[in-house]
Amino acid sequence: MKINSNFVMKKIGSEYVLIPIGQESIDLKGLLKTNEVGYDIYNLLVEGSSRDEVVEKISLMYDAPIDVISLDVDDFINKLINYRVVE
Repeated sequence: MKINSNFVMKKIGSEYVLIPIGQESIDLKGLLKTNEVGYDIYNLLVEGSSRDEVVEKISLMYDAPIDVISLDVDDFINKLINYRVVE
């Protein structure tokens, strides 16, 4: 997956937000909020982890079952695709 360089992930206070820049800021007109798990998924994708690697790493980080994490990762990645954060 390729990360769209027109987004920047930041922690603002206690919230995690994806901030669109450039043309994306005009198209989306807002920030995309996520939770800590979404933040971790995004950062693993930025590092170049595959979907399966992300599932495995998040499962270990949060001591959660692979099948549950797999669904959550797929849902989050689909949202990122819909907002053109990843290609």
